[in-house]
Amino acid sequence: MILIGHRGARKEAPENTLAGFQHLRQLGIHHVELDVRLSRDQQLVVLHDTTVNRTSDAKGNVLDFTAIELQQMNATLPFPHWPQHSGIPLLADVLAD
Repeated sequence: MILIGHRGARKEAPENTLAGFQHLRQLGIHHVELDVRLSRDQQLVVLHDTTVNRTSDAKGNVLDFTAIELQQMNATLPFPHWPQHSGIPLLADVLAD
C-alpha cells in the first residue's frame, strides 16, 4: 500500500506549505498530491485555490502577487497556533526540500 498526503498533511498542518510537507515526512509519508499555480511574475507556486483568501493572512488572486509576496504571506490561517511562519512556497523549493 502507498500512502499519499493530500496537499501535504492537510488536516494536521498548513496545506501546501513547506511546513506541511515536512510534517508529512515526519509521519513517514513520502508521496504527496499538491497543486501548482502561476504567480504574477510567472513563477510556479504551490497552492490549491486560485486565491490566497482561505489559507493565508492576505486576500486576492494568486496571479495578483509576485512569488516573493506569496512567500512572505502567512499561509497558516487554518492553524492559528502553528508555531512558525509558513508562506506559499515555490514549487522548486518544495521539490528541493
